[in-house]
Formats: sequence, C-alpha cells, structure tokens
Amino acid sequence: MTKQLIIGLIGEGPTDYRFLNSIVRRTFETIALECSSDLEILDIQNIKSSKANFVEDMLAASINGYQEKGLSILCIHSDADAKNDKAVFQHKISPAVKCIKEFKGVNCKTVVPIVPITMTESWMIADDHLFKNEVGTNLSYQQLGLTGKSETLNDPKQNLLAAIRRVIEDNPRRKGLKLGELYLPIGQKADLNKLATLASYQKFAQAVRFAFIALNLIH
Repeated sequence: MTKQLIIGLIGEGPTDYRFLNSIVRRTFETIALECSSDLEILDIQNIKSSKANFVEDMLAASINGYQEKGLSILCIHSDADAKNDKAVFQHKISPAVKCIKEFKGVNCKTVVPIVPITMTESWMIADDHLFKNEVGTNLSYQQLGLTGKSETLNDPKQNLLAAIRRVIEDNPRRKGLKLGELYLPIGQKADLNKLATLASYQKFAQAVRFAFIALNLIH
C-alpha cells in the first residue's frame, strides 16, 4: 500500500515559498526512492510565519501544521545571511528543533532545516543553463557577473539583479524582466544534481534522509 507523506514548509517570505516548494518536493521524491515502502509526496503545505520570535514561530507551525494539515515532516527555512551556517544553527535552528522535539503536546516532531548560504538566491544561480534560458540571454555567466561558486558570493540577490540589468542592456526587448518572476520557474526546473554541488543543499538533502529514517521509512 502506498503511504502518503504530508510535508510542511515555513519560509522567510513569499519568494522563498515560490522557489523552494518544488525544490523541497522533488528532493523528497528523489530520496523516497531509497525507502522500503512506496510513498506519495503530496503537495507541500505552506505555513506562514509571524516573524515575531523564531523558536516560538516554529513550535506553533509544528503544532498547527500537525493538527490542521496532518504534517509528517516540517521543513523550516532560514537563510544563513553569512558565509557559513554556524550562527543560524546555533541561535535559531537548533533551539527551534529542540523546542519542537521536547514539546509535551501533539505536534510534528520531525524537522528538516533548509539553510542556504548566504541566501536562497545562491541556490537560484547553481543551474547556470537554466538561469540563462529563463532570462533569455546568450551572455556567458562571466559576462553576467555570476562566475564562481554561488555560495561564495557576498550578496547573490544583488548579483542576480545586476545580471538582469546586463541582460536588459544587451537586449532591450527584455526591459520588463523582473527578478520576482524567476523564483517559481527556476525552482520548478532547477537541476537537483547542480544544486547538489552546494554544501548547504547537501546538508538539506541529508536532513531529508534522516527524516525518513526517523519515520522508519529508510532502514
């Protein structure tokens, strides 16, 4: 019998949901192939954040997500906003996971962190061919100012905005191109193998595997 898996995602903002929804689902579907039973990954359930207090917000998401949506797994997203994820894990992710797991009531206790370095936009740059196709340019990544490993960029969002300006300068017919319209299609089409070259995505994928193990779906 096929088991249905309901996964929740709580992100930092609207563009994160647009980009991460498909990435999360496709990653779970890929790793589900390692499971001992047949799984159906249902549509990702977006859970809004109040942004008042990170730990309390994540706990509320785990409670409400379980009670209202029947979540099996809760993915919690927070950009590192730095060149490594040490601070965000120490001050946000680890305390939130501890609070969720130690909660005495009924909630979703299986948690998967998603912590891009430096920010979500670094994941958008990983698939170079896709980005160029989506913005409609023949300019090279070097000409677009997107060379080097995306996790090393100080501000990948600004790099993307600058790349879009170069695309428009090269092809004025692309004048209406906006970064905001790229999150959804890039998230839907990004090559997971290219994302897997990024350490932060590798950590996310490993957390997905641990979640399956915690639910006794991988032995």
